[in-house]
Amino acid sequence: MLPDSLVAAPESLPAAPKPFAAGPLPILDTLGTVMLSREAAGFDYVEEVTPLLRMLVNGEWPRLFYRPHPHDTTWLELELEPGPGSGPTFEGGPEAPSLEVEQANLDGRGQFEVLLRFGSELNGSSSGTRYGHCYLLDPTPPRPRLLLRALTSYVYEMRGNSIPDDERSVGYERAIHLRGRNVYMAPANTVGQVQNYFDASPLTPLQAGRYRYQGRKLRRVGP
Repeated sequence: MLPDSLVAAPESLPAAPKPFAAGPLPILDTLGTVMLSREAAGFDYVEEVTPLLRMLVNGEWPRLFYRPHPHDTTWLELELEPGPGSGPTFEGGPEAPSLEVEQANLDGRGQFEVLLRFGSELNGSSSGTRYGHCYLLDPTPPRPRLLLRALTSYVYEMRGNSIPDDERSVGYERAIHLRGRNVYMAPANTVGQVQNYFDASPLTPLQAGRYRYQGRKLRRVGP
């Protein structure tokens, strides 16, 4: 457990990431298949997201690797800029890492786009904070593009007999899903009595609705 002074309480909200930072993901390193296997041996969980994308997960921010073609033996480590709640308490492990993947060919060409959703936690002795993170990638060669990054969940949790039931968990959550060639962004939902703890939602500001991947960018096309 972390000391409570290190837990991100609602009164010290982190800055939410800017959502539509579209562009190629920076490359941090280049590894051969053998070297990547050695790296993976030190991680709790290895997720083959697609034949082109591999994610390594342990007690820190996930590492994402990419190869332009399924038979390439060279992998590029891509930079996933950490969001709020990143650090040595990533919620995951060999049994049930907090990682979800959706795929859809949003623009009807190239590789299927990939939506990554994962969670992180910061916990103290009597309180903690759960975060949800979302990244939408276009892995079409020669280099993946980031289409969306967002903080989609921020829930502050308190423990103790004196805490009212509707204040044990307070915060905001938003669902993002791929369906057919559309990206659906739901409105942000409140959890518990947020008015007692939050002046405003800390989630990445996104207009709810249906989006399409057009002209190498996400564009809102309807409710």
